[in-house]
Amino acid sequence: MAVTIKRTVGGKIGHGSTPDILAVQKLLNRHASLAGYKKLEENGKVDKKTLAAIKKFQQVCCPDINADSRVEPRKQTLLSLNMSAADLKKWVKGVQSDDPGDAAQCIVLYVGKTAYEFNSQNDADKFAATIKQIEINGKTHQFTPKEWAAFQADMIKTLNRTIVVGAKSRAEMAYGLWEHFAELNNDQYVISWFVSLTGPDLPKFGIVNKASNAARNLEAAVKSGNFDRIGKAIKEAEEPINKAYKVMWDYQKAVIGSAENWVTALEVTKTTSFIIVGAIATPLLVPSAGLAGAGALASGGTALVGSTANELGKYNVGTSKGPADAIKNIALDTVIDGTVGAVLKGASGKKIFEGVGEQLVKKVGSKWIGKVGSPAVQKYLTAYLQNATTSGIEEAIKQVGGVIKGKTKPKDFFGKVATAMATGGFMKGFDKVVDDKLGKAVYDGISSKARKDIFGELKPAVAIGIINDVVKGSGGNFVSTGIEQALKAATGKESDTALVEAAAKKMTKGADFKKFQKMLADKAAKRKK
Repeated sequence: MAVTIKRTVGGKIGHGSTPDILAVQKLLNRHASLAGYKKLEENGKVDKKTLAAIKKFQQVCCPDINADSRVEPRKQTLLSLNMSAADLKKWVKGVQSDDPGDAAQCIVLYVGKTAYEFNSQNDADKFAATIKQIEINGKTHQFTPKEWAAFQADMIKTLNRTIVVGAKSRAEMAYGLWEHFAELNNDQYVISWFVSLTGPDLPKFGIVNKASNAARNLEAAVKSGNFDRIGKAIKEAEEPINKAYKVMWDYQKAVIGSAENWVTALEVTKTTSFIIVGAIATPLLVPSAGLAGAGALASGGTALVGSTANELGKYNVGTSKGPADAIKNIALDTVIDGTVGAVLKGASGKKIFEGVGEQLVKKVGSKWIGKVGSPAVQKYLTAYLQNATTSGIEEAIKQVGGVIKGKTKPKDFFGKVATAMATGGFMKGFDKVVDDKLGKAVYDGISSKARKDIFGELKPAVAIGIINDVVKGSGGNFVSTGIEQALKAATGKESDTALVEAAAKKMTKGADFKKFQKMLADKAAKRKK
């Protein structure tokens, strides 16, 4: 095998790298007797003796070049140094006798950075005819038959672990997620209803089915080893697989948010992938003249496989258990968990507020709210629930969402949510606020003249006590009416205290106040006695 050097040796003292200098010194010593100089010490240093030996070798063995004491990569001096002692001797003898027929031919061809020696142009041409050459990203790469076979095998492995894995992962994930949501739509009534509230429809099955077929075709093409077929399959796979992946990704984001359970994978391909596969499919023929200067080209198949792997794409299936496992992780409660916040904040939330409000009327743990007419309470509760940050409805829905199964109807679901909220003490404190604050709120709402007419000189604390007695007795209907009117006017954001104060104002205004006033006056008169 021919000796190669990376950089020029000689020209001046000290010029060259130690490995290159040692290589040149060994070659010079091979031909010392023929060229007429003493053998050198192989010390890896360019000294005066080494420079003189190079110059003498050039004068005797390379008479057609300028004897400049330089040995350059892939140039005539190095080519002559690489000749065997016998061939070089015969060549020098032929030159000296002026009879070219006496000179032995030494033709050196490079494939990549490897040099090959031939004794005739015919042998060199035969060898060159077996070389494969491809152009990728502006670089030329040449291969011997053995290198070409190894390169193709390595590229098939690379395609299998990059483009094929990525295409299958994307197609399988899109298909699996579609099946998952289709199953939810068919078997989980409330889940499906929640999904429908978010807006998007499940993409058509044909989209994910086409992607699955494209991935299978690509895998079969790579398995065949036919790079023409592989290139065609890559082009045909790119659009349907990436489309299916995107539409299911967008659908999933719309339904349950960005969902960390979604498995990510590569873009199926890039333009460079077509270039690489196309180049492999149609290698160029190279004449022997085209190999002479090839030492400056990139190395052969093994190195090129590594450099093209990144161009063919990276993949990440996101979980060691694969896409099917990841899709299973999107449980029923995950769907509701991820959907409820967006639904409650959107226009579709009104359906939930109204549905839960209707059921919650029956479960409110307040005796006073229980005495009020259902329409007013439901109207208030619907408004109250819309203030989701304080009402607790979101947490109640998530709590219930984790346990509902099968064909549960929305009405039943709302009942479960209402029960969860009532169990959590929803509005149970309202009665205590009525007991503690309604009397004073009513007293404050009565004009000073009316107070004097009703209570005379009784102290405020006594008057408030009288109001509380009436409220707990025969005046309860006035309280219920006042609360009902307050609930009708409420926005749902009021505190219990604010509602009680609003009810008190309603009780001290209007035609009914005179009846309530008489009841208070009769009670006060008895107290005065």
